Amino acid sequence: MRMQHKFERHFSGVTDLIREGHTYLTDKTVRNFRGVLERTGATNIFEIGFNAGHSSFCFLQLDTEISLHSVDNARHHYTEACMVKMKEIFPDRFTYEVLDSNSIEELGEYDLVFIDGDHHIDSLRHDYNLCRDNGIQWILVDDYYDPTIRDFVQDMHNDTSGENPYTIVEHYQYENELQFRRPMSRPELQVTEMVLLQREDSEEDVEARVDDLESALA
Repeated sequence: MRMQHKFERHFSGVTDLIREGHTYLTDKTVRNFRGVLERTGATNIFEIGFNAGHSSFCFLQLDTEISLHSVDNARHHYTEACMVKMKEIFPDRFTYEVLDSNSIEELGEYDLVFIDGDHHIDSLRHDYNLCRDNGIQWILVDDYYDPTIRDFVQDMHNDTSGENPYTIVEHYQYENELQFRRPMSRPELQVTEMVLLQREDSEEDVEARVDDLESALA
């Protein structure tokens, strides 16, 4: 629980303000986030959905080589304040924007995109397509227990058309704050599951992307 205690020291009082479920930084949660970094080798992360910043804080604490850019529409009043605080803690490695990910059309060069935003199917599809169309190698999708998210990701995983080059390579299950703050909540709500997707383009797809890049630079 050391990571959670660190978070609470930096973000004193925010726990009582949070209005939605969030990652609880237990030792098990930290092991899973470390596992993502070890599997992907990611050092440049784009995060969709900040809320109060638990996941951002965990990634940035785990590896001093990591830089992370987070976007959130800040519909909760505490979100932007937490973003500002995160920037104070990690001034050279954390950047943020208050915006809806649905307005994003292009991404820079990121090793990993963490999708943890709007659960509506249209937003989820947009965030996934954004990664696919911008050549992101690794996608980490949170809240896989949600039927909408699970069914969408499974459809992408099982797609044989060649339009969706991602496959599920790892599942991570860990506790969320309900298990500790509200122990009488339903058991299925006390855990969070995220899945890691890896891009597996054909050689033809890779060559086409290289040709497109060379044309753009010409």
